[in-house]
Amino acid sequence: MNPLLVVEEDPESLRRMKELLRDRYCALYCRTTADAVAMLAGFQPHLILLDVTRRPADAIDFLRTCRQFPNYAETPVLAVMANPGEADIRSFLAAGFQAVVSRPASDPSPLYRAIDHFSRAGEGPGAGPPEAQGIWTTAADLPP
Repeated sequence: MNPLLVVEEDPESLRRMKELLRDRYCALYCRTTADAVAMLAGFQPHLILLDVTRRPADAIDFLRTCRQFPNYAETPVLAVMANPGEADIRSFLAAGFQAVVSRPASDPSPLYRAIDHFSRAGEGPGAGPPEAQGIWTTAADLPP
């Protein structure tokens, strides 16, 4: 199975993501979107987790760059951020991210559910939407 690609700029958040993912998933890590674009030439991740907190415009540019290449037209890219607000969620979903996932502070289960869901999204029945607080896949998931 191809690994996840995790793009996380903040050193402490990167350390935490490595800690959360190391026993469950095969993952490669980058600190910048520029490094991630360079890394994409060498392998095909089945899922990309992209920190969008510090540089939202870079994150959206990265997504657009990915979509320009046929190999990455369908690769799920999830926006990960701490405490996303409604405007953030709407903006990232409208930009084309498959989901916005709240960065785990203590409970990593929403992150795990999102990874598991989008890792098998092409498998057909049984791969329905990830139902968990802290994951938004459409604007309809937002509270009224």
